[in-house]
Amino acid sequence: MRPLTLLLFASLVLPIATAGAAAWHARVRTIEDTQRRAADMAVILREHALRTFEAQSLAIAWIDSRLGSLTWEEIQASGDVHEMLRRVARTSPHIDGLWLVRPEGYTVNSADYFPMTGTDVRSREYFQVLREHDGLHLGEMIRGYLKGNLNFNLSRRRSSPDGTFNGIILVTSSMAYFEDFWTQALSPGQHAVGLVRSDGEFLARWPAMEEIPDRVPAYSPFYELIKDAPTGSYSTTSLSDGEERLYGYAKLGALPGYMIVGADKKAALMPWRQQAAGFLVMAAFVSLTLASAVLMAQRRERLLSQEVDRRRRVETTLVAKEEHLSAISRAEAALRHSEQRFRTLFDSLIQGAVFVDRDGEVTSVNPAAERIFGRAADTIIGHPLEDQGFHPVDSEGVALPPERQPGSVALRTGMILNGLLVKLDPARPGGDQRWLMADAIPLRRPSEETPSEACILLSDITEKPRAEDAQRILMREVDHRAKNALAVAQALVRLTRAESHDEFIEALDGRIAALARAHTLLARSHWRGALLRGLLEEELEPYRARRSDHIVLDGPPVTLDPYAAQPLGMVLHELATNAAKHGALSGTEGRLEIRWWLDTRDRQALCLTWTERGGPTVAPPTRKGFGSDLIMASISSQLGGTVAFAWPPEGLQATLTLPLSYARAGEPHPADDQATAQAEAAREGVPAGLRVLVVEDNALVAMQMVEALTHLGCVVVGPAATIDRALALAAAEPLDAAVLDIDLQGQPVFPAAEALAERGVPFLFATGFHEIDERSAPWSTAPHLRKPINEKQLATALGSLVGRKTASTSS
Repeated sequence: MRPLTLLLFASLVLPIATAGAAAWHARVRTIEDTQRRAADMAVILREHALRTFEAQSLAIAWIDSRLGSLTWEEIQASGDVHEMLRRVARTSPHIDGLWLVRPEGYTVNSADYFPMTGTDVRSREYFQVLREHDGLHLGEMIRGYLKGNLNFNLSRRRSSPDGTFNGIILVTSSMAYFEDFWTQALSPGQHAVGLVRSDGEFLARWPAMEEIPDRVPAYSPFYELIKDAPTGSYSTTSLSDGEERLYGYAKLGALPGYMIVGADKKAALMPWRQQAAGFLVMAAFVSLTLASAVLMAQRRERLLSQEVDRRRRVETTLVAKEEHLSAISRAEAALRHSEQRFRTLFDSLIQGAVFVDRDGEVTSVNPAAERIFGRAADTIIGHPLEDQGFHPVDSEGVALPPERQPGSVALRTGMILNGLLVKLDPARPGGDQRWLMADAIPLRRPSEETPSEACILLSDITEKPRAEDAQRILMREVDHRAKNALAVAQALVRLTRAESHDEFIEALDGRIAALARAHTLLARSHWRGALLRGLLEEELEPYRARRSDHIVLDGPPVTLDPYAAQPLGMVLHELATNAAKHGALSGTEGRLEIRWWLDTRDRQALCLTWTERGGPTVAPPTRKGFGSDLIMASISSQLGGTVAFAWPPEGLQATLTLPLSYARAGEPHPADDQATAQAEAAREGVPAGLRVLVVEDNALVAMQMVEALTHLGCVVVGPAATIDRALALAAAEPLDAAVLDIDLQGQPVFPAAEALAERGVPFLFATGFHEIDERSAPWSTAPHLRKPINEKQLATALGSLVGRKTASTSS
């Protein structure tokens, strides 16, 4: 077969075959990326569900402890129990209903408007299971007797002192709560979410279905996969519409359930189809162009052969010489025309095209490559690609050695190299780093056995790593805020004091509600801040409904920093509760005036005055309660402000000041994203998940320390209030760092410091003393912070502490 015939065949087959291989490779990668994203999203939604189930489990345990030794007859007749259930349901958006079931299988009380008693639940699955077994149980999806809606439940059995079955406490989950969260996290129509038990029974599904869906079919790979790994991905046909979906799953911790996220395979492959169509169009264009060139070459070959024969016959004549010169001129013109067509194709490619020689130097670039590199062609040609910030990396982002550069590999092996990841440094200072996908094609001239040049095709894929970084930040933020909310709620439960159960419930209920109100205001502004007036109106709403003209709020629009909104909301709740019990809001004649302003000249602070008049005669308190301690700790210790109280007979007067760093004039707006970015930057020096031991004997200081560390993304070990407890944790727990109070109830903390030093765990001292006594001489060079400590100081000190440990380990 003649060479030009072979070249014609290759020009028709090779571009289309190459495009088909590239399209198939892109399809495989698209499916793998979609499955990985589905698995990652399943982990994110799993964390949300776990936090919700933890909250419901705590609610069940709390209700069980409040019921105490009450008999079922007393529980059924108790209005307090009914009101307690209603309060828990009202303050928990994820709870749809609460039920108390006696051991005979009949309900005795609930969180509904009227306590629903006498409902027979003996046929329900959860009753039959918990009658025989202890522990938390995820109940199957059912249609409720009363509301007729689909729901599932989390329940636990109550046991008598002798261990026998003594009824059930059951929480039905709000489907709307889960569906709202899933709607915000995913795109309806392209994704489906299922909360599934390990036996395949559906607990919840989104988009919602009118009827209870069938369980996961027996042929699904789900059952085999969960035996081997708690997270993973697979593909199968959906029960709801028969469409094929790509699924990711994640186990719900110790619970026998899984979060499943499904992505529509057709929708996931839609961008690939467009890309594949582009590949095929380009391949067809290249094939037609090359085939046309080969056909023209064949025609020229025939003509040239004829011309040679003719010239041999007349070469001795002048006419033959002239015709010969004319033919040469026409051949040169045709060659120039062919080169021009190639240049047009080269310049119009949307991919960057770079030609490199055997020495690795650039010999030619097209305009698309100039745009990618951000440089003109004359500054690129004649230089190695490395001079342009071109750094190929492996799948882990590690730079490849020179011998694995795409051009070197293609020239050395003579093979096409596909899908190599490249990091491109910015061409100008301050520019963005970019990511490329490189394909290297070796080029041989007809007379050469080995390639003399390589063509490197470049595609800009910068947006893909950025999207993956955004997803990781979302996962970290969800985890951080969930842990922070649980830590604050736990501290309120442990620190609230009362003389009776009813007073304890009322105090704790109010404080948690205050925390939730502040959280709601922050959520509305996407955690950019909360209006001070809105915070006051939320706290005083129960009292304004009765005496709106007796409560005066006066001040300019002021936005609070997210870090200050929750503690200040707790302080305002304590003041309002005190006024309702003992002050101006306890009677019909009392009057409350709250005024605030920004002092930008003298004190550089947000100032707020709380003035009560017309209530009962007041006098300075004879003892301080937890509310007073909470106010002082929140304003002074946590936020670095001041609190001043006065008790003239006509009513309480309080003056609060906060540093201007926690407040600014105006309402929350998108510009606050910069402040959020700065707050994130303050935490960058502290690695996420750092395990930090806290040793502190003052409860409020320890509470503030735990909250600050949790906000920084750390895992707190402790806090330990005694030297024995500190020694036990320092010797046994896996730790990355420690914060040690020097004086623990009169005893030095240095034995714990010695134990940490022996293990190589870095630590810093926190002290309120201005001078360190002689006992600390051996530790005089150790880092230390002076109390009170704010989050910024703690972040800086921890970042430096961990950085020094990393540097010493590397050296």
